[in-house]
Order: sequence, then C-alpha cells, then structure tokens
Amino acid sequence: MNKSYSEKHVLTAIVLLGAFLLRVFRIDQKPLWWDEGRNIFFATLDWRIAPNVAVRSGDVTPPIYRFLLGLWADILGYSPFCIRILSVFFAVVFLAILYRLVSDLYENNIAMISISIAAVSPTLVYYSQEAKGYALMLLAVTLSSLIYHRLYKTRFVLDIKHYLFLGLVNMVGAGSHYFYLLFIVIQVVLMLCWYVDRNQGYVTKYKLYKLMSLMFLQTIAISPVLIYGWSSLMTLVGGEPTSLSSLNLVSAVSLDDLARWGATTLETKTFFEVIKDYVFDFVREYFVGPIGSLTQAFVVMVLLGVPLLLGLQQQNLRPHNKNEFVLWLLIPIVLGGLFSFVFSYYYPRFILFVIPAIIILIAVGLSKMWLYYRRVVLVISVSVLSLWAHVFVNHYNDLGDIDEDWRDAIVYFSDKQQEGDLVLHTYDWMQGYIRSYGKIDREPDYFYVSGLDIRGLANKLVNREKVWLLDYKTTVYDPGSLYGSWMRERYAIADIRQFGNANLTMFVQPKISKDKLNETEFINGIKLSWNEVETYVNPGEAIVVDVLLRSSEELVDNYQLFFHLLDSSGKLIVGNDTGPKNNLKPTTTWTPDEEIISAHALLIPKTVDFGQYGLQLGLYSTVSGERLMSTEGETIEIGYVIVEK
Repeated sequence: MNKSYSEKHVLTAIVLLGAFLLRVFRIDQKPLWWDEGRNIFFATLDWRIAPNVAVRSGDVTPPIYRFLLGLWADILGYSPFCIRILSVFFAVVFLAILYRLVSDLYENNIAMISISIAAVSPTLVYYSQEAKGYALMLLAVTLSSLIYHRLYKTRFVLDIKHYLFLGLVNMVGAGSHYFYLLFIVIQVVLMLCWYVDRNQGYVTKYKLYKLMSLMFLQTIAISPVLIYGWSSLMTLVGGEPTSLSSLNLVSAVSLDDLARWGATTLETKTFFEVIKDYVFDFVREYFVGPIGSLTQAFVVMVLLGVPLLLGLQQQNLRPHNKNEFVLWLLIPIVLGGLFSFVFSYYYPRFILFVIPAIIILIAVGLSKMWLYYRRVVLVISVSVLSLWAHVFVNHYNDLGDIDEDWRDAIVYFSDKQQEGDLVLHTYDWMQGYIRSYGKIDREPDYFYVSGLDIRGLANKLVNREKVWLLDYKTTVYDPGSLYGSWMRERYAIADIRQFGNANLTMFVQPKISKDKLNETEFINGIKLSWNEVETYVNPGEAIVVDVLLRSSEELVDNYQLFFHLLDSSGKLIVGNDTGPKNNLKPTTTWTPDEEIISAHALLIPKTVDFGQYGLQLGLYSTVSGERLMSTEGETIEIGYVIVEK
C-alpha cells in the first residue's frame, strides 16, 4: 500500500474520531427542548394524521427526519442520548462525504483542511448534539453536491442510477427542512447556466433533454414533502387538500393563519431592526454558534474573512465551481434576509446548509496563504481555535435552563401514574418528553388538548377514573387554564406539583351523591354533610370523597377544606388542602342556603405500609390559618381505608 495513501486515511480517521468525540461528549447533559420533544412526538405518529396535528400544534417541520428518527428510536430507544446520537451519526458521515467532495473539486490537502475546520466548528458541534434535522440536512446537501459534480464532469451522461440517487438525496434533504428547497433552486440555476454555456457545448435537443430530465427528477423528488406541506396548509385554512387551487392559496392564507401555523408572529419591526437582527444572528450562528457571544463571532468572522474572500477569488477556481459557491452563498443569504421581513420565526440556522460552502472556501484560501504567509495562517488558526475552545468550555458547562428541565417532573409522573390513566397535555412536545424521560413499561393513553376541543375531551374522559393534566407555566388555578378550569368543575384534585415551568395535576373522578347521612355545623354557620367512608385501596391509588357545604348567611372570610390520611398513632401520612369545589366556589361567593357539592381526593403513597388508616376533614381560615370548631371538634372523622399490598 502506498505510504502517503495510508497516512492520508489515518489522518482522516483521526479527524473523524475527534469530531465524533466532540459531538458525543456530554450529549445528554442538557435537557430536551421543545423542538426535540416535538420531533419525538411526531416520530411516533401515523404519517396520515401528522399534517393535521402539525397545524394544531403550530409545527412547520417536514416529516422525513422524524420518520428516520422513529425507525432509529424503535431499535435503540427514546432516551435523550439515543435520539441525539442519530444526529452525531449524520454529522460524522457528513464529514466523510465533505472530504470526498473537496477531494473531487481540488486536492486531498484542501479536503483535510475542510473536514478539520468542520470537525471543530462550534456551530456544527452544537447542532450535531440536537435531535433535529440540521445534521441530516448538511449530510444531504454535501452528498447532493458530490453527485451533481460527478454528473457535471461527465456532461450529465452518467447512468440513471446517479440521477435516481440525486433525487433520493434531495428528497431526504427537503424532508429534513423546508429551506433545503433553496439549495435545489441553486442546482436548477446551475443547470440552466450549463445549458446556455457554449463552453459546455451548443444548445441542442440533447442538452435540453438532459435539462428537462433533471428538472422533472427534482420535481418528483420533492413532491412528497410538498404534498405534506400542502396538506398542512389546507388544514390551516379549513379546506380539503383538493378544495383550493394554487392560484388562490396565497390569498386564502393570511398572516394570522401563518401565525397560527407557527411560521410568524404578528409583531412588527422597523426595516433597520430586521436587518440588524438578521446580520447579527447570522454572524453569531455561523462563526461561533448559539453558545458564543456576538463579540467572539465578529472576531472569528474577521479572522476567517480573509481566507474566505481569497478562496472565492482564486484564479484557478473553475468557473462552474465559482458560480456554484457564489450561488450557494448568495441565494440563501439574500432570500433569508427577505424572509426575515415576513416571518418573524425565521432564524439563520434554517439555511445552515451554506456552511459547507463557507468552510470549503476558507480551506482553499488557507491553502493558498500557506504558500506565502505561513505565519499569518498560524496566527489565524491559533486565534480562531483559542476562541472556539472558550466557546466549547461554555458549551459543555452549560446545563441549560433549569426551569425548562422536565426530567424530575417526568420521573415523578412515571412513578405516580398507573395503567388506565389518561394523560392530557397542552403541548405536543410534552408527550415526547414522557417517552424520552419516563421509565414506563406501558405507554399511557394520551390526549393532546390543543385548541378548544372540549367535546373531544369530554368523549375521551368517559369512564376515566384518573386523569393527569400536564401544562406549561400555567397551573389549573390560573384564569387562563381553560382545561384546568373545566376539569376542576368535574373532578377532584388528588395531587398537584410544579417543577420549574412544568405543572402536573392528577384528577380523580368522584361519585357524587346529594344524599348525606352525617352532618356537622361549624361555629361560623357552615354546615358540612358527608357519608361514612369504608374502602380498600392499594398503594399508589387515589381515594375521593364528596361533601355537601352550605351556609344560611353570607360569609366574609375564605375557608379551605383539609382532607388528611392518618395512621393508627395519629401521624399524618398525606394531606390535601383546597377550597370548595377546587377553589371554584370560594366561601365569600356563597349565597345564603346555596348548596355546594365539593369533591376532595388523596393520592395514597406507594411506600405506605398495609393496614388501616383514618380519614379526617375540617375547615380553616385562609387569613389566620386557624381551624374552625364544629360540633365534631376541629377535625371530623369520616371513616377509614384499608391499604392492601
């Protein structure tokens, strides 16, 4: 074997291994974030209902990455490490293909410089550690460029397999992110340039045939993704997939519709604010990544800007290659700037596929500079690597937003939930979190409560004894909690917990009865009626009682009802304090002789010993905290439960 050939492959392997280690290190340290949880959620959906769910949840991501994620996770599992390692796999393959592409275009030395830069790029490392489609998009754009260049070198006379492979790769790319379609536009423009370039032969029917064949192939390749997006738009405007033509679709979809779909908000910015934000975000995103500072980004941009421009101005750069690099950068960046004026949810990372072009040009420039200005190259390299090392330190030490970490919440939920429980979640990504973080033998029964689907919720609740509601930054007591208020009217709250921005509430369905055999009266005139409780439960189950409350006079103070479970020695095992009817009927709002049926529940701890436990009720003032005396005393013994193992 040729020694230089062997050394080249050893160096390439070392770079790829280093890139893998950078990307896999602390890959599961940060908590999942919304888009990752959403990808897990959609990865488990039937693709036929996904467009409808996508609109309900304001999702604008195409399906192919999620399809591949579902296949991957079904084999390896849905833990944060397993779902993120798929992006690492795509990222390492991307580096290998980048090496092959640059080797075809230039030489092995420039290829080695290119993958070395890509291996340690904070931007590429950052997005290789997310369960999102960016790494797949980079892989697709690089592989597509490689195939396209091989077709170009043979004047598009390679066999049909290369054309089909190009179509498949572009379909995967478009299915990883809709903005990949801009790269397909670049290839079409390059094909048109080839068609009119007399250096590549005169315009003939043969060239026209090749041009039309490639156009047709690109259209067929992206059609599944376009159909998926079309279905989402039709659902958005309330029509059937065939009910609106492409001509009136633009007028049918309003800015409000796009805001509901998640493509934009209704916020407005001045022209200069949009331009400033776009430029600053672009520089930061592409030169140091989301973790780096804007100052670091501009310094790196200045340092790498010289070899970048030199690489673009290289005299030996083939005209076709130069056109491709110019278009590869110009079209996405210019159109991205225009999109930012319309879609406030546009981010520079959407055109992450321009990074390979930037890296290749920098590598070409550094290679040229090395011939004449080696010290300058060393200064640039050491300076950039020093800045990137600082970015990596911050990246690996970043624990993420603690309030957005749902791990403790899902672990708590997994421990408390039981088979047969219904799980209501107000955001789609919550179901993804449960699947990834939860240690559950059998998946719960979910219901995604986006919008105002009260009828659907009511149908889902038939014969459900226990229901969990997962909400974000909103407790069931907040006025804006539509489903929380609706559930409080009909169910008893057995458990409510808050972990940062995560709010978990467990409801239990009561068996309401107005016929009460026992009654006591408090010193302020409140009468409480109840039935004796004698029941058997298992650890982890819930018990619920309903009481009848009324007062002959208006009340000027608010009172809470406490519901306690005590052992034989009188030690409190678990308690639950809440206002009448889950705080929906404060005592100050009662009218004289109004009857209020209020249900109250307790969740029996899984660690409780078997045996008999007493149940107590009572009232206390929310102002003074003092318990009210009644004819039964401060506490009312309403029965007992026997906990069985």
